Amino acid sequence: MKKILFLFLALSLAFASCDKEDENVFDADNIIGSWSSSRVEVNGVYEVTASALLQALLPEYTFNEDGTGTETNIFGAIDITWTLTTAKILTISTDSDSNTYTLEEFTDSKFVYKSVDEEDTELTITYTKK
Repeated sequence: MKKILFLFLALSLAFASCDKEDENVFDADNIIGSWSSSRVEVNGVYEVTASALLQALLPEYTFNEDGTGTETNIFGAIDITWTLTTAKILTISTDSDSNTYTLEEFTDSKFVYKSVDEEDTELTITYTKK
């Protein structure tokens, strides 16, 4: 009987002590709002001056609840449409272009994606909610 009681107790503790990673349930509505770049790493290296210069060139985004929004850069603002899947794939489209990003991190206040250009330069770009 003691063995059964011990087994039951051990199983109860095992389930109770598991990490609750699933509590951070994906919620695409967290993207709703305005976002600006806050950090850029080049080939895995963060350098303050380079990051600041690249951030100035990156657009700011406003994502509306209805799948529309605005992309604002140094040239002005343009209308966009967007989708975000449960696989954390963000697609941003304009009348003339469409870009797809796989988000490495996504919370209600931050998202991060990597981009590789034609010269194999890897950019890790972090956006934070305004």
